[in-house]
Amino acid sequence: MKTTPKIKRKNHVTAAVAVYLVLTRDNKILFGRRQNTGFQDGKWQVFAGHVERPELPAAAAIREAKEELGIDIAIDDLRLIHICVRPDHDGFGNRVDMFYDIRRWQGGIVNMEPHKCSEMGWFAHGAFPPDTVPHVRHCLELVNAGSTYSELDMAWLKSHYPKPA
Repeated sequence: MKTTPKIKRKNHVTAAVAVYLVLTRDNKILFGRRQNTGFQDGKWQVFAGHVERPELPAAAAIREAKEELGIDIAIDDLRLIHICVRPDHDGFGNRVDMFYDIRRWQGGIVNMEPHKCSEMGWFAHGAFPPDTVPHVRHCLELVNAGSTYSELDMAWLKSHYPKPA
């Protein structure tokens, strides 16, 4: 039996893909305050989660909406509004963050993970909480300015996510 040799590839980047749910109602966005996650606890951000194998991003957004908020979203109700790419700055790999605008869903919003989210609140576009997770604030501000793509370099990440002393 003949096997195909594996090709060694140097310097190829792998990245974790995350989806961010920008639920919008009456020109306000739903945020949750993080707790017990080990990352930016106590700060606000839109609901989000990582894409799991073998999911694609839209399916992950639909799953995360159900898991975190108890709502059902149709794939046609997801509108990709921003992609942000970040290099590995915390030992967990490069990141690709995909922000979806969601204006329609089925069911009532419920905090399904109170152990990870201490409270929820609706905030006006452009009037985000002052203690919003930095890269999320940055991306949402770019969305408000009409930008659909951004890259956060290592200098930006180090200045906004300093290592604890």
